[in-house]
Amino acid sequence: GGAGLIGETWAHELTSVERGSVLLANENLGGVFMQTVVLILDVKEGGGGATGVVVNRPLQGNLREVAKRGGNVNVASGMQSAFASSRVTFGGPVKPEELAVLHSNPLATGAKEITPGVFCGGSESLRNRFRGTKALFARGHSLWVPGQLERELDRGVWYVASASSNYILRHTQGGKLADQEEDCLWSDIMKDLKSA
Repeated sequence: GGAGLIGETWAHELTSVERGSVLLANENLGGVFMQTVVLILDVKEGGGGATGVVVNRPLQGNLREVAKRGGNVNVASGMQSAFASSRVTFGGPVKPEELAVLHSNPLATGAKEITPGVFCGGSESLRNRFRGTKALFARGHSLWVPGQLERELDRGVWYVASASSNYILRHTQGGKLADQEEDCLWSDIMKDLKSA
């Protein structure tokens, strides 16, 4: 246990993708997924495809500002006021109008535990009963059609890892990102994998 302790971070490589594992972009991967850390939310059995969200691409501003900028983001106004200062990450290119909420609150009704200490969903319950829960909103998601992820793994596009909840939820701390602030989550987890 003890994974919930702030400051205790760990990650180790896995041989296969499962719900709750993270994908780390290979050093040579460019484009939209360059140096991304993707939390896998769902994997279909037998290579039937997978869904995930990028957790380390915070957008400029907080939830309220991202919603204000528009681009058809579906955010209930109650969520906006309850989680105004939460960060929003680019979750992936699929359905960019949809927001998924990641948090560590096991009491939120309707939330699904993705990996120990990391929950997705339950936004109504968070809004009504758990204002102040540290949350990260992912805008859009990443989707692999059947067989696609397996092919990418064979080509070495991704490293597969298990990572501590405080790595995955690092950006739930909120606050403004300084313009020059580098997100180091990818390199921090990579260091752990290399040193294992």
